Amino acid sequence: MCEILLIAALAAVYWVFYECGRRCKLKALWVVFGLVPALLAPVWAWASDLDSFWWIKMLSVFAGLCWAGWLRFTFAGGIATFRSVVPWILFINVGEAMMVDLLHPGVGHLVNAMAAVMLLLTIPFCEAGVRVDNSSGCRDLHYDLPRSWIVGYTLWNWSFVILNYPAYAGHHLAILSAALIVGCLNPKMWLQVRSATLGLTLLCHASNPNVLVSLHDASRWSNGYVVLLAPVLACVWISVSCLDRRTQANILNHHATLRLCREAILCKVKILIALAQHKTLLRGNREIPTQPMLTASAVA
Repeated sequence: MCEILLIAALAAVYWVFYECGRRCKLKALWVVFGLVPALLAPVWAWASDLDSFWWIKMLSVFAGLCWAGWLRFTFAGGIATFRSVVPWILFINVGEAMMVDLLHPGVGHLVNAMAAVMLLLTIPFCEAGVRVDNSSGCRDLHYDLPRSWIVGYTLWNWSFVILNYPAYAGHHLAILSAALIVGCLNPKMWLQVRSATLGLTLLCHASNPNVLVSLHDASRWSNGYVVLLAPVLACVWISVSCLDRRTQANILNHHATLRLCREAILCKVKILIALAQHKTLLRGNREIPTQPMLTASAVA
């Protein structure tokens, strides 16, 4: 009972932080998630024992938060090309964790990696789904995600933590719960809550990893049943949610996006090959020696 109350209290703390951060302006966001990590990075590298996953995760999350702030408070939010980067940031976030599971042996890691693949295939890449809400004073960044996808992500991400970082499973349950509650009430706000609370957690963990564990150590939660049941539950939920028409539309749109990217890359490759051939031809013409013209006196 005490553990439940503690996790609920932590979730409330993270929600309060999100609400405070939501009302901050661009400069404050860039200072917290841009300048502070840049200044503290040498200290973190010297004082903490962070593995490569934490460094990659911090880089992608902090960069994503700074990008989202730029969209919210500048002209960039009105440009579809800049807004279309948001789904790719989420794509990279899921892909990073998927690679970690693929590098670890075990059935639980494999099943969780399969769940991540299904999440990646169902991320909506529609430009119209990402927009800045100018009607609110906070200028929130909305990303239209299905509730079923949000629940699937929550199950998958907690499975990832219990598999790879079991001591932080309880703490991360609070973080995910804060975002999930907001996401169930208003799915368009979920990504903004999730990124803000995750950013705060990464700052705290990098500065002093022992603080989070001292608040709640969930190492004893990890056992043979949990590490297998959690990814299986996530995988089953995401598989069932794929039957939804909207999710199927996201899959088709995702394949269309990949096809367009492939065609664009092939087109660029053909242009580069054509330019290289043209340069080679010009170079060859310059190297051909020109025959001197014979004058009339020489002929005579």
